[in-house]
Amino acid sequence: MNDNNSYSSYFENFFKDIYHYELDRKDKIEKSLIHIISIIIVICGVSIYFFDNLPNFFSCFFAIMFFCIIFYVNLLHFCINILFY
Repeated sequence: MNDNNSYSSYFENFFKDIYHYELDRKDKIEKSLIHIISIIIVICGVSIYFFDNLPNFFSCFFAIMFFCIIFYVNLLHFCINILFY
């Protein structure tokens, strides 16, 4: 009878630890997503400003280069978050 209680308390503590670990993991993922989303919003705002204020040829060229650079920076940031969190 005593063995059942020890197993029960062991499993209860085990699942509590897993539950708290998953909550912490979820918070870390949400924090990293908030940073990525805020960066994307700022980038979109800056790109809209560039679209409105640059001549047509430069606007198209710089917009493409700008989005390529931003895409690769965000991709790198995303990969780093996956590897280290």
